[in-house]
Amino acid sequence: MMKTGRKKRSDSILLLVICLTFMLFPFMFYAFITLNPIEAFALDSSGRIFIGQKPTVGSQIQVFNETQFLYSFKNVTERGYKMTIQNDELLIYTGSSLYHLDLNGNVLEKENRHPITKNWGRTFLDSEGNTYYLKTFGRDKIIRNNQEIIFQQSKHDWIISLFFIISFPLEFFLIIFLLDLTGVFKSGYHSK
Repeated sequence: MMKTGRKKRSDSILLLVICLTFMLFPFMFYAFITLNPIEAFALDSSGRIFIGQKPTVGSQIQVFNETQFLYSFKNVTERGYKMTIQNDELLIYTGSSLYHLDLNGNVLEKENRHPITKNWGRTFLDSEGNTYYLKTFGRDKIIRNNQEIIFQQSKHDWIISLFFIISFPLEFFLIIFLLDLTGVFKSGYHSK
């Protein structure tokens, strides 16, 4: 008789977990496909900012003129990478391959060697001596000479990423709360 009660309780637990997962899954999926944190950045000689998204399937290199979006092109890799621009040629290094691209994203050359440059990823030094840093605390931003913000993640992307981060603990606490309501945590199993 007690086993039947435990079976009903475990069935209700499973049903709660499935319901919560299906309630939060659409939001988490939307957040995942719209979340585009910055992996690397570089600037060309005319001051355009090339933003490389974190590597995912279909990640993009986006090109901005200050805050105005100009165009984007598909990244050549879906794994971790570093990026820089030298002589108006975009260089993307994946750890094993060095890709040379023109500024429209067309692959010019692929080499299997390690590049010799210090201008990669989160710091960029332009030909005029300005240093650009990628700051990722809060909204992603690119800062020139530690003074001027020249690019900042949109509020929409920041809010989506914030909700994406909050949704996982929220689901955990909702599951715990609902399990507590069903009496799972009460010690009441007594055999006679």
